Amino acid sequence: MVPATHRRPGSRRHPHGPRGGCRPVAGGHARHRSSRSPPDRGPPAVCWVAVCDHGDAGDNEVVASGLVGGRLPGAGSGIGGDRRGRRTQWPGHRGIASDSAGLGHSWAVGASCPDAPTHGSGLSGSCRRNRPGPRVNRAPRPRNDIVTRDEVVVPALPRSAAALDACARADVAANGLAESAPTLSAKRVTSRGQRIILVAALGVVLAVAVIAPLGTITALIGLVTFIYLAALIYRGLLFYQGMRGGRVIRVSDEQAHSLSDEELPVYTVLIPVLHEPLIETLVGNLQRLDYPVDKLDIRLLIEADDEVTWSALEKLDLDACFTVVAIAPRQPRTKPKACNVGLLDSRGDLVTIYDAEDRPEPLQLRRAAYALLHADPQVACIQAQLSFYNSRQNLLTRWFALDYGAWFHYLLPGLEALKSPIPLGGTSNHFRAEVLYRIGAWDPWNVTEDADLGLRLHRLGYQVEVLESVTLEEANSDGINWIRQRSRWYKGYLQTLLVHLRRGGPVAQRGDLATWAGLLLFVGGTPLLAALNGFQWCLTLAWALTRSDLIAGWFPPGVYYVAMISAVLGNGLVIYFNVLTARAMGRPDLVWAAVLSPGYWFLMWLAALKAAAQLVFNPSYWEKTTHGLDEGGQHE
Repeated sequence: MVPATHRRPGSRRHPHGPRGGCRPVAGGHARHRSSRSPPDRGPPAVCWVAVCDHGDAGDNEVVASGLVGGRLPGAGSGIGGDRRGRRTQWPGHRGIASDSAGLGHSWAVGASCPDAPTHGSGLSGSCRRNRPGPRVNRAPRPRNDIVTRDEVVVPALPRSAAALDACARADVAANGLAESAPTLSAKRVTSRGQRIILVAALGVVLAVAVIAPLGTITALIGLVTFIYLAALIYRGLLFYQGMRGGRVIRVSDEQAHSLSDEELPVYTVLIPVLHEPLIETLVGNLQRLDYPVDKLDIRLLIEADDEVTWSALEKLDLDACFTVVAIAPRQPRTKPKACNVGLLDSRGDLVTIYDAEDRPEPLQLRRAAYALLHADPQVACIQAQLSFYNSRQNLLTRWFALDYGAWFHYLLPGLEALKSPIPLGGTSNHFRAEVLYRIGAWDPWNVTEDADLGLRLHRLGYQVEVLESVTLEEANSDGINWIRQRSRWYKGYLQTLLVHLRRGGPVAQRGDLATWAGLLLFVGGTPLLAALNGFQWCLTLAWALTRSDLIAGWFPPGVYYVAMISAVLGNGLVIYFNVLTARAMGRPDLVWAAVLSPGYWFLMWLAALKAAAQLVFNPSYWEKTTHGLDEGGQHE
């Protein structure tokens, strides 16, 4: 059974109450079970906000404090440095008054908003306050200013999340970044300037095509061919850097255990779940983490009207370190919005995310804590590696395993070695909590919020490194389900590309070649080239079958030879890279799947076409990936 403080209103009470003397409250946090005094946190989720308005909301640009002067924000030693006065909330909510009386309080989920469900959801009635302990008088926090790209500093205003009901929290989590820094948010798919450029470019191409159709087609094919070649060279360079060892952090078991329980930071673990009937398995995986229970702040983030997950949750008896947070039913209904709500009032100095099917290595939190404690203060995030526990299920899962293997063994270490931005994975990334608050956390309107956050960290001068620690996931074994998931990733990459190409984008902040190459050839190039693959295949097949002089005329010698090199050498290299990946993974059984990779590229093409269509017609729609298709949970 779920302890009483986890229940939805109207559900049955646990006969014995919560275990361990800890009273987690949905939307709040739990008291420590330990006799040690909890760390001085100040008011829950106190925010410090600043926006510089230069007349055009689209020109507001948030840059971390001190970045202009050459010193990164939050620079200091240790995990969190001096956290006093540095936790920031989602900017842009000037209408929410701070509530100093809320110090020391946590809030149970309640809804006063008109669209909140009144039964069967966990949101009913009004907010009610639970007093977990006496209030502590604290000195006023210094303001944490945010600097715009025009180097204008506006004093920040404190805002307390403790004063908000569930609906207001959802609104803050959903719209804070978009309202205070529109150029950093995907709420608008394109800026006005981007729309003008796109329309003008399309008009020019159409006008030239009317005058010189053959020359226009030849020029477009030549441009695409050049982009293919550039992307191939860049990916080969990443593999080369990865094969040289890249930059991967390795923390031994002895080092991971060298920190005593008292030295370990409080760790917030965010678990966004949606329609997950197998939540019991998830809870069991989390309970295997080797970390002090009184230093864990595990937050299950559940949509208030998600009957499937709530029903499964009521059967469980959760440990004291678990807090259940009900997410008010507000748009966008995405994973990053849920994570933003969960981050409010969280206790941790460090924050990580796991998905519902994840099986993290038990020592992963200790390894990440040790790595961040000893890392340069500029390192804001450490990305653990991902793999699959059911990769032998069918050909698709084998392709997926090779995909992830190349990503984490070669591509991410290669990006880090080249100082290019690293698009984070959606799980097992470990953050300094202070930095998350400072930069506005996740963009709820971007369906690959992880990749966007990785680029934003790079853009603001922070670093991301890769940790040698594996989280096992479920490889997608169904083709339709795989396309649903991959099309969301591709759509999010396109959103991220458009966001970071806006005025004040990377060229204004980090206008170096590595940034541009990573953004254009890796983030943008991945979905764009996947979408263009089908066109190239059809063109090649049409010429092979017809020997058409018209098609031959589109490929003058210069374009033809570059295209042949890209097609023959490029495809061969990609297959070779997959074979290398199988060898690096110690999986010779994956070699035959690597040879059959062109079949995987066809699925990528379908996913890319779907992503492009959804970007236009439904940009922030989050397509849920169905879990539990692994034929009884095979282990490897």
